[in-house]
Amino acid sequence: DWDYSGEANLGDNEWRSMQEALAPLIAAGRVTLVRLAAPTLDALQGHLRRNAVHMLHFIGHGWFDAASERAGLVFENDRQQATLVTEEQFGLLLDDHAALRLIFLNACEGARVDERDAFRGTAQYLVRLGMPAVLAMQFVITADRAAILSREFYRALADGYSAEAAVTEARKALFDPARPPE
Repeated sequence: DWDYSGEANLGDNEWRSMQEALAPLIAAGRVTLVRLAAPTLDALQGHLRRNAVHMLHFIGHGWFDAASERAGLVFENDRQQATLVTEEQFGLLLDDHAALRLIFLNACEGARVDERDAFRGTAQYLVRLGMPAVLAMQFVITADRAAILSREFYRALADGYSAEAAVTEARKALFDPARPPE
């Protein structure tokens, strides 16, 4: 059971940080950012059907249930209520989208593994489907630290770093205790 009250602006700061970090690439016409108006599976499916999306950035909540060996993300339904989406449901939506090169799951437990099966989890499922790159959190992360990770990842990409090197730069930023979230 998920309480979405007070979370209408979840990700607003992160969205602004992404826009600022990628501004040079946006200005050069090399990157286009699109934010879905409704965080529903239906809206995502429609967007993917009409566009060749190369990177998908999810800002929200993830979940992992060791008892049922299930994991996934929290989306909204048409009534703006939280709905749990399993890794299989999410993967089915993305599986035939050939243009997709990177998925960034900025959500707690998006990469959490089962103690009995290291291949169970949302990120692991996407990788098994053949997604070229998935960036996700294994554990709980605060919104401020998630925003720092996201911002520094996209700044490094804009500076010409590869995705792998950009992740390293983003991780370094998390180790700076003096660095406040923007």
